[in-house]
Amino acid sequence: MAERLRFERELASLELGDHDKGPTTQEVAIGQRIVVNLKNTEYAAYDIVKIHWTIPGKCVGNYEATRKKATLTELAAADFEQPSVTFYWIEPGASREVRVSITYKAGGTEKKANVLVGVFDVKAPRLDHFKAATKRVVLLNVRQRRGPMLHGIAFGDETRKVHGIAWDWKVTIPVKHEGWIKDLQTVRENRVKTPTTGKQQGRRNPAKLALHEQLDQSLLDDGTEPTYSAKDHYPPIAFPTLVAGGKSVRDNVTFDSPHTSLDATDKAVTVDDSFKYFILYKPKQDGAIWVPVAKAEWCWKATAELGSTGWKLKAASGQVTSTGRVTTEFPRYESNVSYNTWVDI
Repeated sequence: MAERLRFERELASLELGDHDKGPTTQEVAIGQRIVVNLKNTEYAAYDIVKIHWTIPGKCVGNYEATRKKATLTELAAADFEQPSVTFYWIEPGASREVRVSITYKAGGTEKKANVLVGVFDVKAPRLDHFKAATKRVVLLNVRQRRGPMLHGIAFGDETRKVHGIAWDWKVTIPVKHEGWIKDLQTVRENRVKTPTTGKQQGRRNPAKLALHEQLDQSLLDDGTEPTYSAKDHYPPIAFPTLVAGGKSVRDNVTFDSPHTSLDATDKAVTVDDSFKYFILYKPKQDGAIWVPVAKAEWCWKATAELGSTGWKLKAASGQVTSTGRVTTEFPRYESNVSYNTWVDI
């Protein structure tokens, strides 16, 4: 009896009826934790020989992210052969029929059955627009009140409040699925300098010198949530933000203007950084995960050389390489760019 009551409570959390009432179409959201169980069939008491679940639509086993690492767990073939499967849909879709095919023993004879366990309508936030405006790469020459002139190269010029890339996006939450929205940016930082003396240096993570995807966020931000537009960076935006069902959120204040210094000991500096900027959603439900809504990609490149008359830009560009659009790609990264420093390469 206790097992029966526990099972009914689990069904209620997904608004599923018992098998003798027949499965009804249930509305859920991407990122919502879904559990399907063979116990929700009339074959639960039989001796089961073989199981295979059919779950239509893109789904994953889990996604976990901190400010140091992000891990996506894909569903393996073996997961679909278990009595119970836990998963998360990551794209919308209507009338998805979750079925289980079983081979079972009855009266000493093996028999087969294909059971409709549930029908789901999967909802996702709507991407209303996802725009970007870019400027040019410039040489920076900043005169200090005291001390030497500071030199650098930058995508945009924050000394004049000119942003390298500025975002303007808007998403609308599904009517019945209040949830959290945030942004997140990853970077493959590739910067190399040639000193006037000594070895060539690259800006790398000392613990992993090979180029790799990194989270573009300070470890000093308040809280623990990985997000690009964290509190106090781009007022009035402060992600994550909770958005009511059917309501929209717009961010037209977030920007990025990456730069690197040109030091007195340098004679050449090269930059070739690439970025992925994501919008993510997590329904306000126990066990839910962050899932991607949209993604844009951009980069900036520059080569600066020191000549007899000072620093010159030999090549420079900054642009969006993939316009903002709906995606099911998760942000995955192996470290935080905050750890990077100049090391011999």
